[in-house]
Amino acid sequence: MVAKKRKGRSGAAVLAALICLALSVLLAFIGVGLKYDRLEREAQNTESTHRINAFYYNHLTYKQQLLYDSILTGVEKRAEITEMLPYVYSNADFALVADYIRADHPELFYLDLGGMQMLSATHATRVELSYLYDIETTARMQNEISAAILRLTADIDPVDPANGGEFEAERLIHDRFVHSCTYASGDESGRSTVYSALVLGSADAYGYAGAMKLLLEEYDIYSILVFGETAEGDHVWNIVYADGKFYHLDALWNDADLDFAEDIVFHGYFNLSSEAISKDHTMRDGDIMPEAVDNGDYYLSRGLFIHNTMELDRIAYREILGAGYTGSEFIELYPDFDIDTGEFRDCIIGVIGRINGVQDDFIFKEIYRVYEAAEGSGAVTIQLYYDKKIEASTAAPEEDAIEADAEEKMTD
Repeated sequence: MVAKKRKGRSGAAVLAALICLALSVLLAFIGVGLKYDRLEREAQNTESTHRINAFYYNHLTYKQQLLYDSILTGVEKRAEITEMLPYVYSNADFALVADYIRADHPELFYLDLGGMQMLSATHATRVELSYLYDIETTARMQNEISAAILRLTADIDPVDPANGGEFEAERLIHDRFVHSCTYASGDESGRSTVYSALVLGSADAYGYAGAMKLLLEEYDIYSILVFGETAEGDHVWNIVYADGKFYHLDALWNDADLDFAEDIVFHGYFNLSSEAISKDHTMRDGDIMPEAVDNGDYYLSRGLFIHNTMELDRIAYREILGAGYTGSEFIELYPDFDIDTGEFRDCIIGVIGRINGVQDDFIFKEIYRVYEAAEGSGAVTIQLYYDKKIEASTAAPEEDAIEADAEEKMTD
């Protein structure tokens, strides 16, 4: 009987110990839950931080910024998986952060954003990273991008307010890049990256806009990738901050690459206002985008804006004569009137005839072709044709002399 009593007390003790253990585990679990709930509340109540040259990052919540930074840190270390974050994220959070990394960091062409996976536990998150190339291949491609940027920016002087400021530096970078690249659909393998744009010389809209961002950064010119739509489908372009103002720049739509006229650089989509670009571009995140109030007046600043046929005669003479001395096949004009008239045609043909009659270094055919540079804009690019091009050894007159000659011919 005594032995049985002792055995009963021993069973009760074990049961009590188990209950205590269960309570301890439960309390610990509750404590952990309370800890993570506190961290969650703190993250939600913390203001997001601001980072220079990371426009989209600056529009994330603080908690989303932590996920953004953890991915960037993992990529920098070439990690396979990120450090653990003591927060839980929705699939929408993860998709937004990945999208914004793509927008802020086109230089991460080797990161497979679509291949990343979010690994979530009860109170924690990590991200499994994915890369398109191995470390050695990535390093080689990065070096090729650096060499391409150096080549494209060679001989472009640092920004100088006395020499056109950021506007002129942007124009030179834009023109040189557009000459070097042609459009390729993103469906083509690897054509949606800055590597394809800068090194391979062909890219889709994202490649163009990303390349412009990297090139402009070389001159400390701030730019943003803008995602949106046109009548042709999804599209990407830039907002640029030059000389204290925001402008829209669509390098791809300034790149003609027509079958019958390769390598025309238009400026119809160079530094436009938000109102002007909205005629045929719709921004996806328009509510967070900075407002571009003014047009950059590319054509006005270069003396190409034309109010009437008298100005057309003088400016066309100057531009066509200058083209002849450089061997260029294109000139740009911005007539602020209807050009679908015989008067416009007669003026251009008349100018070509007069130029052919006053010199014999080059001879134009008395025909031309007009391209509209932008939807709803008067800007045009005129293609010229030669019977005889100038010899490379022929010295061209100074620009002031060409201008003076145009003034003189207009009064003859």
